[in-house]
Amino acid sequence: MKRFFPAILIATIAVSPGFARRPPLKKIPLPKDIAPVDISSDIFYGRFFILDESGKVVAIDSTGEVVASLDPVSSAAGIIEIVDIAFSAGWIYIADNGGGAIYITDRTLREPSKIALDFDGESIRPSKIAIATDGRILILDSDKDELLLLDDWKDVSPLSLFLPEDARAEAIRAIQFDRILNEFVVLTESHALIYSLFGALESRYILPENGFDQPVAAFVVNDFFTVIGRDSVAIFGDRELRILPLESSIITATQDIAGRAVMATKNRIIVREYFE
Repeated sequence: MKRFFPAILIATIAVSPGFARRPPLKKIPLPKDIAPVDISSDIFYGRFFILDESGKVVAIDSTGEVVASLDPVSSAAGIIEIVDIAFSAGWIYIADNGGGAIYITDRTLREPSKIALDFDGESIRPSKIAIATDGRILILDSDKDELLLLDDWKDVSPLSLFLPEDARAEAIRAIQFDRILNEFVVLTESHALIYSLFGALESRYILPENGFDQPVAAFVVNDFFTVIGRDSVAIFGDRELRILPLESSIITATQDIAGRAVMATKNRIIVREYFE
């Protein structure tokens, strides 16, 4: 892998208008009744998991057909309000903000098991989650403005993570686990912060002020740290930061196990590789 350099050292910003002509690897239509809020990818089974704005989770195959679904209204699991999902090691993790819990289920989305988030009598309401391949869980509780790291789903003593001082006033846009770095990424309005599996702040990238806004996801794609925005993507290369336009507005995005960007627009899933 190429050596990444800190974003604060970047002196050159290049805008590449020709990027939109590079074809994506895949374009998969979404069913008309699905409005994506979040996405996760299972490359081995060719499935994409979508959190719909209605609060249900659906599994979609490579043709765009719904092959499984989980609706909290009809589920007997007691889920109240699904706000985020994450896929790791064959399991789907579901953040239930209203119920103060995380649920785990398999690829079929059947019989989810509950992980209560009650530590020393204090309930945590997850708004975003990220899952490492070794089972560590990073949780954002937006109500308390807390980032908590669990060693695994049995952990009862979470570690608090803190943002650097210059990023503390910013809203957290996303938290993700980067399979290439094997570290967590916390994305704010103007920073991408890299945390180790043990909660240490390892490095940071400062997002460009001009030509890029509304970051939705950040992770390594083809050896380059990449921040995906609504309408453009910022790629941190060896010598310069490149801002490349996207052909469609992105609602949410994730990194698949092959290191590709899996993005959802309002009507399709797009799988892309970005190159310098």
